[in-house]
Amino acid sequence: MDGIELLARLRSIRVDRRLGLAAVVAASLAAAAATYGWLNNDIVTAVSGLPFVPAALLLVAIGLSFEQPDEHGPGPGGSV
Repeated sequence: MDGIELLARLRSIRVDRRLGLAAVVAASLAAAAATYGWLNNDIVTAVSGLPFVPAALLLVAIGLSFEQPDEHGPGPGGSV
């Protein structure tokens, strides 16, 4: 697989933006807690951000696994 093919495949991935935003917020909280705890020599605060990391990874995985409905396909409010 060459670079152009890889870029085309990456661009075709659809992500649920709401879950992606939640994942970014969770990762930001983890990074902020770890940074604050490290700068203030507070190990409890630094470690308290670690539970947010698996949550962010799960949100990304769930967001990638959702199938986006086709614009013209049947669904709520669509034609059958």
